Amino acid sequence: MASSGAPQTIAWVKTGKPSSGPFVRSYPEQASETFTKGDPVILDTAGRIGAAADTGNVFGIALQDASGTTDTPIRVLIVGHEDIFRASASAAGATRTVTRSDVGLRCSYIKSTISGQTAVMTLDTSDTTTPSCEILDVRDPVGTVDGEYYFRFVQGLIAAR
Repeated sequence: MASSGAPQTIAWVKTGKPSSGPFVRSYPEQASETFTKGDPVILDTAGRIGAAADTGNVFGIALQDASGTTDTPIRVLIVGHEDIFRASASAAGATRTVTRSDVGLRCSYIKSTISGQTAVMTLDTSDTTTPSCEILDVRDPVGTVDGEYYFRFVQGLIAAR
């Protein structure tokens, strides 16, 4: 299925584990959070979730927007080593065309800078110095603008506090 032509945020596709599905739990929110649905989050030492930095660890993907209120329960899809996700790719947040040569690329993620799409988290193929994601395959046909890729989070950067 091809994307709509607008950047698509991070979404879970499947796990490599047989007969398994996404592992979703609720966690209390850290103070003054602003993450949105589809953003990577971390778990702090107090057991609260907050926005993850694109250069660091990822505990899960927020399944709802932050409320901005400390300890509000937020549903999180917990990221495992076998989990495969899909998202659009961008060049530092700007529009980008799908290329086959991106398969195998390790890169980070970033919020889109495209007008009207700034809440969308995308893969940032221009940042290969701080990789947190690895592109596994193209989802949309080569040449698709703002098309999607299949990817996973880099193994050493999952679920660490």
